[in-house]
Amino acid sequence: MMAFLRTFFNRAFLSLFCTQYLGAFNDNFFRTALATFIIYKVTTIPSGHKDVLTALAVALFMLPYFLFSAMAGELADKLRKDVLIKATKALEVVIALLAGVGFLTVNVPLLLGVLFLMGMQSTFFGPVKYSILPDILKKEQLIAGNGMIEAGTYGAMLQGMIFGGMIITLDNIRWFGFAWPAGEKLLPGIILTVAVLGLLASLAMPHQTPANAHLRVDVNFLRSTWKNMAFAKQNHSVFLCILGISWFWMLGAVLIAQFPSLAAVCLNGDPSVFTLLLTLLSCGIGLGSILCQFLVKGEITSKYVPISALLMTVFLADLACTTAGYVPTAFAIDYKAFLSTFAGKRLTVDLLGFAICGGLYVVPLNAMLQALAGEDSRSRVIATNNIINALFMVAGSGVCALLLALHFTIPAVFGVIAGASALASIYICGLLPHHIVRMIMTRVLNFVYGVKVTGIEHWKDLQGNVLIIANHTSFLDAVLLWVYLPGNLHFAIDTYVSQKWWVRPFLHFVKYFPIDPTNPMAVKSIIEEVKSGKRVVIFPEGRITTTGGLMKIYPGPAMIADKSNAQLLPVCLEGSQYSLFSRFGTQLKTRPQSKIRISIQAPKALKIDESVKGKARRLAAARGLYDIMVNMKYAAGNVDETLFDSLIDAFKLVGRERRIINDATRKPLNFGQFLTAVFVLGKQLSKQVNPGEKAGFLLPNMTAGVVAFFGMRAFN
Repeated sequence: MMAFLRTFFNRAFLSLFCTQYLGAFNDNFFRTALATFIIYKVTTIPSGHKDVLTALAVALFMLPYFLFSAMAGELADKLRKDVLIKATKALEVVIALLAGVGFLTVNVPLLLGVLFLMGMQSTFFGPVKYSILPDILKKEQLIAGNGMIEAGTYGAMLQGMIFGGMIITLDNIRWFGFAWPAGEKLLPGIILTVAVLGLLASLAMPHQTPANAHLRVDVNFLRSTWKNMAFAKQNHSVFLCILGISWFWMLGAVLIAQFPSLAAVCLNGDPSVFTLLLTLLSCGIGLGSILCQFLVKGEITSKYVPISALLMTVFLADLACTTAGYVPTAFAIDYKAFLSTFAGKRLTVDLLGFAICGGLYVVPLNAMLQALAGEDSRSRVIATNNIINALFMVAGSGVCALLLALHFTIPAVFGVIAGASALASIYICGLLPHHIVRMIMTRVLNFVYGVKVTGIEHWKDLQGNVLIIANHTSFLDAVLLWVYLPGNLHFAIDTYVSQKWWVRPFLHFVKYFPIDPTNPMAVKSIIEEVKSGKRVVIFPEGRITTTGGLMKIYPGPAMIADKSNAQLLPVCLEGSQYSLFSRFGTQLKTRPQSKIRISIQAPKALKIDESVKGKARRLAAARGLYDIMVNMKYAAGNVDETLFDSLIDAFKLVGRERRIINDATRKPLNFGQFLTAVFVLGKQLSKQVNPGEKAGFLLPNMTAGVVAFFGMRAFN
């Protein structure tokens, strides 16, 4: 919540949010009011032509996105973004004045021209509003910023559509005893007031430096559009983000286009049911957009994109099934009656679930697009995204229109959309399989081992070359690091181990390079990987622990740490040595599923005198690395725990029947017998010593000596 508050009350962001919110409201308010005005108030146009005009109005609003988006992106990269924002909002005020003239004179051609101008103004504002976010926000605030912009946009769209439809039907308003103009006479004042408020909000935007002042703006829209699309395709990740965002906008546009027929024909509902459907979609996307920040905590990641795409498909499929099986009443019902039915509740859950997952899906993609695009070309990339968004929306609407022309029902159209969404979800999961596997593995490991990660702030603060060193406790170690450490890790894996059947499935999801320990060039290859900026994981111990503690540290990993001149990030794994996947744990009779802790510690550096060379340097590096590992183990442990507390922990771990001590008498004790002796002897000894006095023992190397020691510890 604090991240949201800090982001929202950033002066530049607050200015952008209010500007965008008011602009989105005005766009949708004017479009809906114009459509309603033409259908219900204009008497000079035959009723058969009115449907054509409303369809033309949608096309006129979308046309500028195809004509001017490329130029808008180039201008946003070349000029100061704050100046462009203020200029576009000033243009909106002029457009609002023209709209007022059109409504007051009932001039439909002028109003259609105003709609085209409003689409053009939105086209030039679009690349600026998203490309400026990385300039006015910190990287960890991008998700929160995009979430609020997305939520505000959909909220403004909903309010604009609702009020735009309502305002035309209002009669004269009486307030304080006076009759005030209503209906279409009230439209000019509202549109102008909102436009002026948007201009005033934009004036608070602080000075911004041009991203690429030397860029040449191409006025040939066909050539610049083609050039910018080719430019965006050069970065595969950027282009995939654009396709993913465009797919979502297409789904949203197609659903909204079917809502009037769904509400009136399939559900036999009055206008309040249509409003409910719009509200569910808009509020759900806003809720999902806000929820995204709480899930990823500011991290720019696509890990929730695949699962969100899958869930969107599930809700769409159920929406198709629900509407197909819906039996409408003989008379039109309002939203209250609709919600009182089981099918109404189910449809509500489907639509709200789809929208929430949509917010979780699109916000990370927007943030990734802004982060991946270069600073000097970000606006052009956003403009290309707007063009492809418009193409997808037009294509989706065209396909739906064709299906309806072929006498498909609304539920059948939803079924086709769900099928297409299923194919897209499978493709997305194929592109990002590790996110799905990571999510599943996280849930499984948390359930079985209750994994707890500490010190994640050390990971987030890392810069430069990094070598991750971890103790080797079990066969789970690599899986644990891959699942719980964010970002892309590269694992150095023994060639022989990488060929084992139980290792190969895991390798499909991780980035690794096999090395041959007998080949001297293997160490050199890892050094080059670290120097190239990859975050490489190595286990400095020669093998998985058989004692529960550290095993021998070999010179090879120490040489890698020394020669790569990288930071060493110690990661201590504790608890997995007792699991079924360890060598130490299999020696225990009970082999319990112990809790696992992953402790990420502050980066360290090997400090070796430059005068030390050759074999002496390799030995010094090995000693330095061993010291870091020992200190890592100590820091990760519970240093406040007493020896007696540790004894009780061991008892809980291995159980009463485990034999734990023997001496020359060859009469071993199990844990239960040993603890009994400890308490009995400790109680007797404590009677001989006053509190605070020191007690010394002179006993032979026998079980009794250990019992006496722990007995005194048991009684402090």
